[in-house]
Amino acid sequence: MKKSIAVLSATILLGTGLYTATPTFAERPAEIQQKIDENRNKQAKVEEQIAKIENAIKENEKIIAKTEKDIKLTQDVIDQLNADKKHLQKKMEERKELIKERLRLMQQNGGNKAYLDIILGSTNFTELVSRTNAVSKIIEADQNLVEEQKRDAKLLAKKEKESEEKLMSLKDKKLELEGIQATISEQKAQAEALKKQLLNTEEDLIQQKKEAEEAERRRIEEERARRQAELQARQAETQTQTQTRQVESQIRQEETQDTQAQSQTAQSQSINSTPSKSSTKKETKKDTKVKNSTSTPSASAGNAIGIVTSIGKQFIGNSVYVWGAQDPARGYFDCSGFVNWAFKQAGISVGRSTSELSSQGTKVSVNEMRPGDLVFFDTYKKDGHVGIYLGNGNFIGSQSSTGVAIASMTSGYWKQHFSGHVRRVIK
Repeated sequence: MKKSIAVLSATILLGTGLYTATPTFAERPAEIQQKIDENRNKQAKVEEQIAKIENAIKENEKIIAKTEKDIKLTQDVIDQLNADKKHLQKKMEERKELIKERLRLMQQNGGNKAYLDIILGSTNFTELVSRTNAVSKIIEADQNLVEEQKRDAKLLAKKEKESEEKLMSLKDKKLELEGIQATISEQKAQAEALKKQLLNTEEDLIQQKKEAEEAERRRIEEERARRQAELQARQAETQTQTQTRQVESQIRQEETQDTQAQSQTAQSQSINSTPSKSSTKKETKKDTKVKNSTSTPSASAGNAIGIVTSIGKQFIGNSVYVWGAQDPARGYFDCSGFVNWAFKQAGISVGRSTSELSSQGTKVSVNEMRPGDLVFFDTYKKDGHVGIYLGNGNFIGSQSSTGVAIASMTSGYWKQHFSGHVRRVIK
């Protein structure tokens, strides 16, 4: 049911990488501000995830406290069992010696023959009855000693078995506790590192924005100076052109005075030669037709395999592993709690613990497994972790390091711990 409680990794939390701090001066302040806004949106989502992790830590700490209490109670039971065993063993040894002594005396006195001599030695009927009753009580007492010894031997064996079982349970709980404590430390470290990373990223972006704003200010000043210089150059050029036109006009007036005929002809030509302008406007219209086609995959509501293999994907990147939990509202699951919940959504009732799940349905070989089958892993104990097979060597489950996630069975940790135990619940 449980490997160890765990943790939501920073990669899962963020989804995509945070922005780097490398300055990009080609970017405008508005573009960098957009990145800052996007980063803050990510921060909000990550803070929400961190809050879930912190709540999960609190839940797991409660479980640790209860586990420690159970360990102490279990140890007390074992101590009492050991004390009972010692007392019982002492009692049995004393009874054993008593039986030995009785047998030795009987043997010395001729055994059953001695009892018969006692009875036959009676001188009258009353003495006969009295001696017979006395011998019967002696024999009955011997038989009771033997029966008591047998009962105590059985009781001792039972207590030894109980002690062994309690001790095994205690070791399992200790192993669980160690896993929980290690994972909580990892959760806290990741949460702190993630907060620091987000803060550093925002500071870097703000610094980039300040530098970009300064570069933008310098660019605007340079552009303003350039335009001012261009304006002054154009004004000087216009002034020069005006002076040139004035000189040319004066020259033409002098030429007009020298030759009246030429002046009249020039004036006539000037009047009659009016340039004509025509303009043609052409308009081109383009009709663009955009066709959007969308296709929505259909799913059969009765497809139990489809439900159990897909229903849990909504929790990927949005859940945490909590030992013994099944709380979809808060995204809290342990491995068997997630499997139980997923099958419940398909209308199928399965066990709540890995031990229950490991005996349900039909066992199938690894070569025959298909999506929807249960796959088991030997973690802190045999069949200590369970997930739902998806196909192509992948399974979905509530893992201690990620919460609900899809993981590969063909490499790494899960390949090393896959026991080959596969069970088919959906026929």
